[in-house]
Amino acid sequence: MDAPAWACVIAEPGYPAMRLFRWFRIHMSTNRAAMASSASIGLAASITVGFYEHLAYRANWWKYEKTRLMLGDFCALYIPFGEFMMFLAIIPVAARMLTDGRHRTASLIEGGAAFALTIAQGYVLAYLNLKVL
Repeated sequence: MDAPAWACVIAEPGYPAMRLFRWFRIHMSTNRAAMASSASIGLAASITVGFYEHLAYRANWWKYEKTRLMLGDFCALYIPFGEFMMFLAIIPVAARMLTDGRHRTASLIEGGAAFALTIAQGYVLAYLNLKVL
């Protein structure tokens, strides 16, 4: 997947996560609002990516090898689980990036690198938990 596609994958749930956090923040503590919005968006992202994977499978764009745990015939379950795991960190990463007092460009690069690391960790944990273990 190229960079613009990944930007859309992150922005689609990322913006609603920030709006949901703001709404939750009115009704609960900052920590609870961050956890609730991150978990909600993680769940929504996992459902959305499952739908995208189904469309890609039907279009013959790609197929996953059969694994022990599959989402239908079209997607290894660690893919939507990895999406859930990576979006658990969207609020903390975005909050740090948006409130960092340093130079804006440096903050954006650091935030992007932190989220890239989160993506990798999320997929590795999902893969290990659902395919290997």
